Amino acid sequence: MSPALLFPAGLIALAALAIPIVLHIARRTESRTVDFAALRWLEARPKPPRSLRLEELVLLATRLILLAALALWLARPVLRDVHDTRRVVALAPGLDAATIASAGQDGDRLVWLAPGFPAVGGAVPAAPSNVISLIRQLDSELAPQTPVTILVPAVLDGVDAERPRLSRRLDWRVAPAASAGANPTRRPPPALNLRYAVDAEDGVRYFRAAATAWAAADTDPRFEAAPADQPIGRDTTHLIWLAPGPLPAPIVAWIRDGGTALVALEVRAPVEGETAPGTQYLWELLLEVAQIAVHDPDGDGKPDLKEGQARPVYELHKVSIGLTAEQMIAQIRPNLQAQAEFIAKTILGKFWKHNDHLDFYYRRGSEGGAPILFFVAESDLRPDPSNPEQLATYSYTKPGFFADAALTFKLSSTTLDGVPEADHEKLALTPGDTTVYMQDDAGDTYALRFYVPPGGDPTEIVVHVRPA
Repeated sequence: MSPALLFPAGLIALAALAIPIVLHIARRTESRTVDFAALRWLEARPKPPRSLRLEELVLLATRLILLAALALWLARPVLRDVHDTRRVVALAPGLDAATIASAGQDGDRLVWLAPGFPAVGGAVPAAPSNVISLIRQLDSELAPQTPVTILVPAVLDGVDAERPRLSRRLDWRVAPAASAGANPTRRPPPALNLRYAVDAEDGVRYFRAAATAWAAADTDPRFEAAPADQPIGRDTTHLIWLAPGPLPAPIVAWIRDGGTALVALEVRAPVEGETAPGTQYLWELLLEVAQIAVHDPDGDGKPDLKEGQARPVYELHKVSIGLTAEQMIAQIRPNLQAQAEFIAKTILGKFWKHNDHLDFYYRRGSEGGAPILFFVAESDLRPDPSNPEQLATYSYTKPGFFADAALTFKLSSTTLDGVPEADHEKLALTPGDTTVYMQDDAGDTYALRFYVPPGGDPTEIVVHVRPA
């Protein structure tokens, strides 16, 4: 706990404390002349020194205290890190009146488990759809040392398949729910009819688990599964179709007459206005039936594991994403190629800082091709000699290789048979001695005498350079 001021500038008002002090001093020095008849017969004596003395100290102190309190009020003092450590009792909407009236003890803070956590005593809020999220929020907003009690009915809606991870140990209590007359009647779960292909039979148990979760306690789930070639009954209202390909005509007619169907992503449904559901519905379905699927892995309706005895990892098989690997590569490649320069700069950074100031180089013109003499082009990035962090400007006025010192007859060309690139000036050297001329980026001309050893694939040559 630490004191603080929300508006420290309000303390400027303390300067007003000087006002009552000045008033007291001014009143102390007030004087008036009184006529006295025999003043001339009095003997003259030195006047004693005067000292400042304040009168009515109680009144002065009262005024100073009031002004100081006013200045402190303007500065808005607060105490930080002050937490209410009273026990919090959170009640889920839907409890009976007797439980609400007897919940908590003297000193407890009673709140509804609803958005905003309103205090108990007013109107009962509607049942929230995200009870677990509200419990996590309440746990995060309270001080660590605050005890929490949660009162919920026996049947709690708005929960997910994950056990909540909280920072404290909660006191969970199950209390009687409100009478049936106070709550609307629950709609019965739908009867599920499922038709599947031979290779999709493994997915049947997940939907059987969903039907089991919907069914009331000690009742059989309303669920029927059969191969896709079996017709559906006339009383069918909800259909799950797990056979790829086009829907049969009777099923399409049944949907158009008002039937509700959940179809696999591979199914082609020529129904007016139909849109393929997004993949998120698959994950929502898995989350909804996860609890049942974990505790009833064989799908026979009888739990094999007790609550808290398993931490499963789901592995999905034969779930189509709508694209093959080759189709994904074909769609991604143009996008990556369009960003090739940006990707290269991001990965390599300023790789050109390590390039040398070459005028020409000797390498193969293509994969497996013969070595070729290349003259540097503008695409050969090099650092500026005066500032290595900046690119050098391409300043060659006559790039290429020439037959004479006057650089009038060019031997090289940007196009060469067998070499796919057309950016550089290139020259194919023949075995033996070859003399050519070139001009560097400073404008100086040089004579280059190359010696290429005999052989079909000369990978090393000798060059002599001299000013022309």
